[in-house]
Amino acid sequence: MEWNDNTEISWKCNNWYERPDGLIEIVEFNGEKILLNNKLKDVWIAINYEATVEQVWNQVKEKMSRPDYLEILRVMEYMNLITASNMNDLFDQIFS
Repeated sequence: MEWNDNTEISWKCNNWYERPDGLIEIVEFNGEKILLNNKLKDVWIAINYEATVEQVWNQVKEKMSRPDYLEILRVMEYMNLITASNMNDLFDQIFS
């Protein structure tokens, strides 16, 4: 996925909680559990179900560099934790 500031990001799974040790644990539909480290946790919480790349960046930019942030998005997408779509592309696909 080519990330730009207007790309919409959303969680693929809404079944998660913060453990007593501060880590985020996500329980996927197949029962698999995934633990997020602190950097991934910061991005996950900032997504807050759905947000744009720019909205999330504005919340985490004090904690990480932009390249690190974009790499975290790529990792989360690879792990099937998030979906990403460009709203302009979707509009063009539907109405062209």
